[in-house]
Amino acid sequence: MDPADGFPVGTPYGMPASLSRHSYAHFAAGSVTFTALIAACYVLGRHFGRAGNRGRALTSRVAGTAPLLGNGWAMSGGEAGTLTLAIGVITAMARISATAFRYRRGL
Repeated sequence: MDPADGFPVGTPYGMPASLSRHSYAHFAAGSVTFTALIAACYVLGRHFGRAGNRGRALTSRVAGTAPLLGNGWAMSGGEAGTLTLAIGVITAMARISATAFRYRRGL
């Protein structure tokens, strides 16, 4: 992302007139990463659903929907978009981490 809205200190408030190639790369990398994170949660949801574990299937699907909604809200310019994106991503990463922990421990 390009400097904007007074961050870092000394940067004028407001959005820059044009985006740099670094910003475009940032958006592209984020899009690929968030799509993979969302897909991983839905794949886990399907796996747990087929295994008969409805609770884990539901939480995996909810965790996959959280970054989808957070990213959509952030990209639409919604109020506190960065916060909603962060909450969504943390939710999904926590679900995947919990699954990895359980499988690692053989639970």
